[in-house]
Amino acid sequence: MKRVQICKYVKNYSKIEKIQDEHEVIYFADSLLNDIFLNILHIQAQDNYHTKCLCKNINELDAKNIMLFMYENSIGAGNFLDILQDLSVEYIEVK
Repeated sequence: MKRVQICKYVKNYSKIEKIQDEHEVIYFADSLLNDIFLNILHIQAQDNYHTKCLCKNINELDAKNIMLFMYENSIGAGNFLDILQDLSVEYIEVK
């Protein structure tokens, strides 16, 4: 049982005084056996958070396209699940 990375996109944000803190958002998809997981990891000092979903009705190409969309449109972890619902992706949020 080996986890295989399907894709990984990294977006870095610079510190802009009084507007935003420096942070990084990592969008990635991986598979384990026949299961596909979509992930967004937000890294900012000690305030890190991660959203991970086990998806039921997508293949590896779908996973890559969804994560590329998330990356290109700067979708944050807070809106990630809403977008999956809009795309009719069946998922289970994994803690």
